[in-house]
Amino acid sequence: MPGKGRITVILAFVLLSTAAIMYITGFGQDPQVQVKGSAGGIMKLVPSRLGELSLTGPVVTGEEAKSQLDRLHGTGIAIDDGFIASYGGGIQQAILWVSLSGTEGEAFQLLDIMDAKMPASRVFTGRRELRINGRPVFFVVGAGMDNYYWQQGKMVVWLGLINISDAARQEGLVRLTMQELQR
Repeated sequence: MPGKGRITVILAFVLLSTAAIMYITGFGQDPQVQVKGSAGGIMKLVPSRLGELSLTGPVVTGEEAKSQLDRLHGTGIAIDDGFIASYGGGIQQAILWVSLSGTEGEAFQLLDIMDAKMPASRVFTGRRELRINGRPVFFVVGAGMDNYYWQQGKMVVWLGLINISDAARQEGLVRLTMQELQR
């Protein structure tokens, strides 16, 4: 059955992608190790909680975060700083990727290039544009997560949600993340 083999390959890809993301972001590691990389002022932006989800692993910052974010963006556009943080509560998890550009225009350009790649992506599907808190937010499914991404000032934010299937709850976490990043 050709369809069954293709489903197996896709499932294997999703599982490997999820495992890689969990390894890169430190899921399951000792939460006492709070920072991987040089933190600088970016740690002030990192929420300690997203609703009932607590920070669960090390926060990746500095050159290590910039390198990972550059690979994920795949744009060649330099970012000034960024962080990657993992959150959890039971089986529900979230991964927050935030890049900080020099200007809002550079952040817009970065988001625009990322979003333009989505229709051709083999990993992310089902792209939709939403409006949350008056701003455009993009939604895709892929890599074992429901993913939301948007520009917020000089930041480009990507929030991946795992095992949180209720759309209203997902949008609530997006709103909460926006608020947390404004403080």
